Amino acid sequence: MNNKPSNFWKELKRRKVFRVIAMYAAAAYVIIELSNNIVEPLSLPGWVPTLIIVLLVIGFPFAVIFSWIFDVTTEGIKKTESAKAVKEKENDKSPAKRTLRVSDFIIAVLLVAVIVLAWPRIFRKDTLRNIRDADGKISMAVMPFKNMTGDTTYNNWQDSFQYLLIGNLSNTLTDELSVIQYETMVEITRGTDQLNYAGLTPKAASEMARKLNANTLVNGSFSKAGEKFRISIQLLESGSSEIYKSFTMECEQEDAFFNIVDSLALLIEDYFRIEKLRQDMAPDQFLTVNTSSFEAYSYMVQAWKMVVNYNWRAALENFEKALEMDPDLIGAYLGLVLGYCMTGEYQQSRMILEKLDHAPGKIAYRDQLLIDHIRSGDLEKNPEKGLQYAIQLHEMEPENRWFLNNIGDLNRLLHNWDQVIEAYEQYIALDEKWGMNERWIAPYGELGDAYHHTGNHKREQEIYQMVLDRFPESAYIIYRQARCALSRGDTTGAKRHIEDYVRFRDENNGWSPTWIFNSLARLHSEAGILDAAERYYRRALDLQPENPSLKNNLARFLIDHDVDVEEGLRLVEQALDAVPENPYFMHTRGWGLYRTGRPEDALALLERSWDLRPTYDHDHYLNIQEVREALASRSQ
Repeated sequence: MNNKPSNFWKELKRRKVFRVIAMYAAAAYVIIELSNNIVEPLSLPGWVPTLIIVLLVIGFPFAVIFSWIFDVTTEGIKKTESAKAVKEKENDKSPAKRTLRVSDFIIAVLLVAVIVLAWPRIFRKDTLRNIRDADGKISMAVMPFKNMTGDTTYNNWQDSFQYLLIGNLSNTLTDELSVIQYETMVEITRGTDQLNYAGLTPKAASEMARKLNANTLVNGSFSKAGEKFRISIQLLESGSSEIYKSFTMECEQEDAFFNIVDSLALLIEDYFRIEKLRQDMAPDQFLTVNTSSFEAYSYMVQAWKMVVNYNWRAALENFEKALEMDPDLIGAYLGLVLGYCMTGEYQQSRMILEKLDHAPGKIAYRDQLLIDHIRSGDLEKNPEKGLQYAIQLHEMEPENRWFLNNIGDLNRLLHNWDQVIEAYEQYIALDEKWGMNERWIAPYGELGDAYHHTGNHKREQEIYQMVLDRFPESAYIIYRQARCALSRGDTTGAKRHIEDYVRFRDENNGWSPTWIFNSLARLHSEAGILDAAERYYRRALDLQPENPSLKNNLARFLIDHDVDVEEGLRLVEQALDAVPENPYFMHTRGWGLYRTGRPEDALALLERSWDLRPTYDHDHYLNIQEVREALASRSQ
């Protein structure tokens, strides 16, 4: 009895069941990865990868069973002989030398394919990989400082600075960093023939660092120009003697000179902490590192993560904290500009951009392009110009999802639906490569919306399902699912989606019935079901009959669809009585005036409301163009 499990195990090995399982698993992984990579380029249905996985799972037990029953030989597929029969044959034969089999070659090929496909997912690019020890740590050797003043009376500072910097680094460095202690450095320095520190070559210093198993060499020097002292530090890779980071600080008094060493130690620590933080981020989330303050950079990183999760207020607070730590941190300013645009505080955004305009020397070319892109697209109501900047940024960083997102957004403003689809499809391909940006699902929703406008409801559904597989309670996507179902005439599916949408809005967002009705009115209007849309608009207004925004919403619907233009004008005029300078209400009234045959009055009001409108609106732009053309043709 005790030998049965052992015998069964041996029989599994003899019949090569484990070999088949390994080959099947490797082949399955390669097939799944390849299927994921070809679905988009070949425009295959979104369910293809799922079907492939199901078929592979179904095929697995059959592969195991067949590997037990049959064996692949040079003479073809044969039924596997029993252990007893094989043993009898082996007794009659002399041992044969093991030769390479076809299966060995197949396993080798599959192994290489798995490594190639899995490597980018398992291993992130480590920007500090060349200076890490085998255990992953970064060890540092601080050399004696060089006296570059030309005054030998400062020679005693050479060891003093070295001692102070080692002491400060020892107290401040993080767990993954270590520094060779001063006593060890003294001993190794005494063992060199170059006791003249000013003549200590980088090659000799690197050799000393390698003897100490230090992968980073810290070279320091100090100089004097007039009354100013300057201290400089360079971080070198000891293996190649290449400099990968430099720091310089100045002071005017000798007493303050030694305090600089403390600050330089903190700069070195913050540099490595920032690089570690960058390493933990997605490749296209790398923010421009134009700060030496880890605290400032950390606040900025946290703020951008909050942006991804649509937590704009918390993001703005963290951008402000980052700027308190480093007032020159351009990435934080850009975050504030974007955040204030998203919260509707456009004047705040303009003030920040004006501040940046007075610091052109501090802004990198890439960041200046980004500033011009945001200004043009969001604040100057010039999406074409903003699009040009976004395309330049994308060409500079083709793997950056955010620039593709912005290209899609600006094309969406212009109703360039084919270009919207192209940009967002590229975005999603990068999402599959790097991993979805937490809860940043807007590109998926906008891509589905573009497919909706082009009538490709099948692809629209597939896009929405991709998001709901991960975020099943996304009311943002469920709204679009319901609209898609209504547009296709799927009343049963639409009813289910609408019920889910109302429940999630009520439970997760605390929406009142008024605004749920208003949202359902917009949904049915976008799906072309006008009678239901009108009912929902009127139910919302019945609940809050004095609300000017609800009056404007119903008025816009009645005017746009020629349901009752006169009633629409009466409603929007009441809204304007409550809020006279509202550009959205003025736009509705101007369009109503045009529909009732008063183009001159309409154009004046549409142009005035355009100037007051904070951002670009394509429908508003097209309305102005239509009225101008009507007036021009009438005057001819």
